[in-house]
Amino acid sequence: MAALQTVSKQYVSALDPMLDTREINKKVTDIANEGFLTDILGLADRQEVATQPVYYNWVNESLFKTISLSGSTITVANVTVSGNTVTNGQVTIVLTAANAGGIVRPGDVIMSDTTGKTAYVHSVTTTTNANDTIIAYSPDGVALTSKFTTSDNVRIISYASGQGSVGPQSVTFGLTKFYNKLQYFVEPSKITNTQLVSTVEAEFNGSIYYTTKTHIEQKLRLKGLVNTQLIAGEMSTTNYGDSAPFLQDPNGTGYALTDSTNNYAVQTTRGLYSYIKSYGVTATANSGTANGTVTLADLAVVMDALTANRAPTDFLVVANKATLRAHDNLFKALGSSGAISSARFEVNGKTIDYTTTDVTYGGYNLKYMFMPLLDNPGLLGGTPIGKSTHWIPLDKMVKTLDEQYQPAIKLRYTPSQSKLTTNQLIGESEFGSLAPRTPSGREQVWGLDMSTQQGLEVLGAQFMASHRILA
Repeated sequence: MAALQTVSKQYVSALDPMLDTREINKKVTDIANEGFLTDILGLADRQEVATQPVYYNWVNESLFKTISLSGSTITVANVTVSGNTVTNGQVTIVLTAANAGGIVRPGDVIMSDTTGKTAYVHSVTTTTNANDTIIAYSPDGVALTSKFTTSDNVRIISYASGQGSVGPQSVTFGLTKFYNKLQYFVEPSKITNTQLVSTVEAEFNGSIYYTTKTHIEQKLRLKGLVNTQLIAGEMSTTNYGDSAPFLQDPNGTGYALTDSTNNYAVQTTRGLYSYIKSYGVTATANSGTANGTVTLADLAVVMDALTANRAPTDFLVVANKATLRAHDNLFKALGSSGAISSARFEVNGKTIDYTTTDVTYGGYNLKYMFMPLLDNPGLLGGTPIGKSTHWIPLDKMVKTLDEQYQPAIKLRYTPSQSKLTTNQLIGESEFGSLAPRTPSGREQVWGLDMSTQQGLEVLGAQFMASHRILA
């Protein structure tokens, strides 16, 4: 028996997690093959609300430091104590202002990096130029003639107290404040002819949902732009509150540096690569020439620099295909194949579904992983960032002074206030008479603005590295 039947199709946002987890979304976007851009490798899979447009974190300084003797004046002389003379048993080191020291105390035991020999600090005098004059004695009575040179570094390895002495002078250590800024991202989508709209349908729990291909593509573009900024961006000097900002949005009205009322100030956020360049380890393969090959000596340069920064030993190494291929060529040519394996791996209880190459070398455990964003020719492909490997602590956690752990990389964001959005991270606003949820006005369009305010926060950038491989 014939009967009339109505099929109800509900509109679902392009941001809805239902579409993000179903094959239909991948099928729509595979032609451009840019769906990968929606995932910043899981490196920033932790999120924290930022209540201010500028956010800060504190980093303590190293408790153990080396002091360069470059440019210093070093003299050796005899020393007589209680009638006992030691030939060349005293060394006087006058540091330059640039290598002022400031942490050497009487009673410290200092050691030469070059010879491995030690001396006991007898006195430290600071001049008006804030550089130290250190007088130290030979602990074993052997002449100090060749123990310390101007091409040397000195480190404090110990402290020795005398019988009946008072305590040494206290050493204080400072805190360094790091900060970054939120960046406001907007991507508009405007459909003026509904007959040319490509609609995507999906069935979920017995209901039929639809969304629009154009909106999905705009969402992917927005996420791609956000992710690229979080990797490659540099932090602006401009703040939202500046009265005459250097960076202003040209789409705003009243665009002029002299306009202190509607200044439309623009902030940009610092990306991962900028953090590494400023505070971490950067290196170039093959003695300064990046020619597409990599050697064990190249890896040793990065590892030694990370060791000097007291970095952890387990790293996730992300790169594009060509850079990974250079490492494959290195490790597969080695005699010991046991250093390499391919498998899934687990990070913080989550299984990362990537084929990886596990390498154990020089006390470090490296897990290699492909990062499609570094290959995309319209974004980072062909740039110095795309031609490098990026070393990130594997568990993405760094220790704090209270013996707890904090994420090394996380997103800071301002929650969206839009009532239409399906998540707090990206907001949606509609306009036009054809808008399915909030029609407005007489214009025959369906307009959709997607916006988000995000920034990257990196703790312990000193434990990360970028290693350029490709020319």
